[in-house]
Amino acid sequence: PVPGAALSFDVDGPAGWAQATAVAAASADLSLGHLGSLLIAPSPMLQLAQSLMPAQFQVTVPPDPALQGAVFQLQSLGIELASGIGSASNAVELAIQ
Repeated sequence: PVPGAALSFDVDGPAGWAQATAVAAASADLSLGHLGSLLIAPSPMLQLAQSLMPAQFQVTVPPDPALQGAVFQLQSLGIELASGIGSASNAVELAIQ
């Protein structure tokens, strides 16, 4: 994507589970216990969306030319609220052109 572009995301998982999707400027590999691993840096981290699954949301890349060449990591976490079981997704790398 380029600065100013609108991006669409789909988060798929068990229907009715809660999901949160966040973005960070760096990767990580931190254990979340039974949820798996946090693969994006916890600080600074920006939450992009929070909803029930399956989820679809859009994000607009800020129209700032200084973002060209920046690379971001995105990851979702899904949790079944009644039981607390859940899982972290794989990380997705997003490079701004």
